[in-house]
Amino acid sequence: MPTERPTPTERAATIVASIALEGHPTALQMAFGNGDAWIRFADGSVARVNLETKAIVATIPVGSGEFGSLVVGQDAVWVTTFDENKVSRIDPATNTVVAEIAVGANPEGITVTPGAVWVSNHRGGSIWRIDPATNAVVAKIEVGAVGPSGPKFLQYAFGDVWTSVPNSSVVVRVDPGTNAVAATIDVVIVEDLVIGDDFAYATDAFTKISQIDPASNEVLRRFYPDVMPWLFGDGAFWAPDGSDVLRLDESSFAPTEVWHVAGAQGEYAAMAFHGGTLWLLTDDGFLVGVQFTA
Repeated sequence: MPTERPTPTERAATIVASIALEGHPTALQMAFGNGDAWIRFADGSVARVNLETKAIVATIPVGSGEFGSLVVGQDAVWVTTFDENKVSRIDPATNTVVAEIAVGANPEGITVTPGAVWVSNHRGGSIWRIDPATNAVVAKIEVGAVGPSGPKFLQYAFGDVWTSVPNSSVVVRVDPGTNAVAATIDVVIVEDLVIGDDFAYATDAFTKISQIDPASNEVLRRFYPDVMPWLFGDGAFWAPDGSDVLRLDESSFAPTEVWHVAGAQGEYAAMAFHGGTLWLLTDDGFLVGVQFTA
């Protein structure tokens, strides 16, 4: 018989900000830096939202097409444009694109490490390293097969750059010190990665998780969680449930707390922690900041 899970505790989250993204198309992703939120929209534009005034202060066009990612770091905002095979560098001092860098086929994920910007070329089967001092590509690392469903979102964790490669059913670690693949981990099937304090979790479209030990690069277990985690922050894993937010048990990913977000009408496109606040990007065009108190 399956293990009976305790009923999660119901709580009310405190809304500390609700910012309307009026006049903009569907919001997809967000990143934080320079005291503000940076939001990528389905038309390829990026908006800068001042978290103190709770207003959009700039909208920057970066290209066409829905897919791509953004990250803040190395004194810039970096945005991939999937359909145009480029990375745009936005200068926060001027809110303008100051460089466009040609990369591989259909760039999707992007992350920063000290002195470097990393891009996953989804249909190019590779990760490219950009030097932010020169905006030049300085390394190209093959991580999977060329074609659809290649390397996706990137994360910097446990000293390496991590990516999931669905068409090869692997998770790949790249060592920033050598610009070489440090490990290729077979996970049978994978879509994305969620990184915790102690382990990496490869998630797939069939709601199965592979738990990876970063010390050994071994898969410790494969299991079907109660809830698929979206992110790790504030010492816990979190996931959405309609307009509610779930805090998850770190082992089973069973909900231990259900936080109700009053007034939230839409579901969430993205979630991220920043400055002690969980920020929720809603499908109906709001950036909502919530805090949790027992």
